[in-house]
Amino acid sequence: MIIFDIDGTLWNVAELTTEAANLVASRMPGVNMVTLEDINSIMGMGRSEIINKLYPDVERERAAEAVEAVVNTASELIDERGGNFYDGVAETIKYLSKKYKLGIVTNNTDSYVKLLLDKSGLVDCFVDYIGATSYGISKAEAIRQMVNRNQVSSACYVGDIKKIWKRRRKRALVLFMRDMGSIRNWLPMLQLMTSESLLIYCNYVL
Repeated sequence: MIIFDIDGTLWNVAELTTEAANLVASRMPGVNMVTLEDINSIMGMGRSEIINKLYPDVERERAAEAVEAVVNTASELIDERGGNFYDGVAETIKYLSKKYKLGIVTNNTDSYVKLLLDKSGLVDCFVDYIGATSYGISKAEAIRQMVNRNQVSSACYVGDIKKIWKRRRKRALVLFMRDMGSIRNWLPMLQLMTSESLLIYCNYVL
């Protein structure tokens, strides 16, 4: 099974999220505007980390309300415009889905994932998805749950972990192998993703 993150991995959400955040700021006095760089810096973070990073000088409860409003506003924009997938990703997903079970795990919500998949036309390519925020769990726990409930013996996670690989100029696809012995089987498929990506292998037991 191949489990994907969404934001920064399958599609470029940064510009849309920046727009959503600044729309929210214009409606909520005391909530600061953000830049594209600010949004890029939070990719892969959980909700609590995002609150602290984007709105450090805003009272926490109000900052949490602002982040929730940003998520809702971004969803509205996705509903209007659809998702902006990276070049070649849609074709690759369709190809991989014919041979492997595909899933999505994100720090966002289930409704966010469903909306994006519906708009992209890729909903039939994925057998499962978990938006960790919907259940109050970490992304790591969501990955464990997905592996267990789909009863797969070998799985990998593909995600854009910028906060870990800060010195990398290119997007990093971090591959967590449950069975490192199967790496040769996964590599040819994952190399199809994008030439701009840097594939990094981490021995991580789910």
